[in-house]
Amino acid sequence: MNEIAAAQRRATGYWFVDGLAEIAGGTATLLVGALLYLAVRTGVEGLATVAMGVLIVAFPVSAWVVRVLKERITYPRTGFVAYAPPSRVRLFAAAAIGFLVAGLMVPLQVFARGGEVSAVVLGFGAAVGAVTALRAWRTGAPRFYVVAAALVVASAILATNGTGIQDGIGLMLVFNGATLVVSGVWVLVRYLRANRTVEGGAA
Repeated sequence: MNEIAAAQRRATGYWFVDGLAEIAGGTATLLVGALLYLAVRTGVEGLATVAMGVLIVAFPVSAWVVRVLKERITYPRTGFVAYAPPSRVRLFAAAAIGFLVAGLMVPLQVFARGGEVSAVVLGFGAAVGAVTALRAWRTGAPRFYVVAAALVVASAILATNGTGIQDGIGLMLVFNGATLVVSGVWVLVRYLRANRTVEGGAA
């Protein structure tokens, strides 16, 4: 059982070996966060609606982009790994969490106006940090622990400077996306330096 679990962990980690998933996911996260933040700073509430649309559309699109890039960059260098499709339970749970997060943003904003929002911002940052730390454990990639720690620190700073709920969450997502993009670019550069395409393979 331990050997099977270790094999599954290596397969999961291989998805992040080139940094492409981090760059794509981080870009999508950064975009959602920037739109939420700008909606508050500019007073254009429609930007928050656009952010919800991006939240729903960008991540499936980014996953498709990652697969296309892996076919051109990763698989010719270090081989193809077939991933078992996620179970229906996991798909349902992921969808439920996504809709819950999207659905709670508006009422949280309403209730937070004129009230104490630091606990909400801190809790959001801690939750995202916990998910990132879980990814580190599941993939065996220590860099995600660093990202998780940075998220918790950033949320603590935002929670103590009077940042509102929507712009606080927006800034957290911007920070999260930016750290993922930086981490992904760093990993991609190292990956490309360490791995060359098989002679005669794709560039």
